[in-house]
Amino acid sequence: MTTVAFQLESLAYQTDAVNAVVHVFDGTPKTQVHELAGNRCPLCWDQLEKNIRDIANRNRISDERLNLTAPAQGQPIDVCVEMETGTGKTLVYLRTLYRLHSVYGWNKFIIVVPSVAIRAGVMGTLADFGKQLTPIAEVTANQLYRARDQQTPPREAIVCFDTSLHTTTLEWLGRQKGQRVIVLEAALDTTAKWNLHHQLGDGLVVF
Repeated sequence: MTTVAFQLESLAYQTDAVNAVVHVFDGTPKTQVHELAGNRCPLCWDQLEKNIRDIANRNRISDERLNLTAPAQGQPIDVCVEMETGTGKTLVYLRTLYRLHSVYGWNKFIIVVPSVAIRAGVMGTLADFGKQLTPIAEVTANQLYRARDQQTPPREAIVCFDTSLHTTTLEWLGRQKGQRVIVLEAALDTTAKWNLHHQLGDGLVVF
């Protein structure tokens, strides 16, 4: 029997990001296993603000960039965590949830990945190819685009934002040898992904 193991890359800035989120809630008692309740954070705004400012100071983040605003009287306290596209944020978020569970006993989380975020992630990878997308008219089952960069000679990528790819589209993409093809993870099942990788090799970029 063959055992397959995955070795996840661990980068210092990702670990720092996880630790920063966990330390926002320093002072929160750990929920006991027998407690059937939602995640509880009894910290008031003053405590949370102190934790956040301590984290900001350790990471040399200015007050102007931190831009903390106290919640209005009677309003809930929201803590927003953001990372730039292309930094491995999905892995960071998952590791953060694991740490929040380990440290504070929290066990209820909702992960939402809006389509606009997926599109933004793909567009971020197109920085080298510019932002001018030209529709490919010869493919009608899905909307495909060509993107070109400013190098000499210019490089080109074929891009599709659709979350479902028709069989004829997959066949057409498979014939684009030597082209870079960028598609969404949600658009490919295991077989389709394997086939395209086999046909396009390193030219296939999947998000």
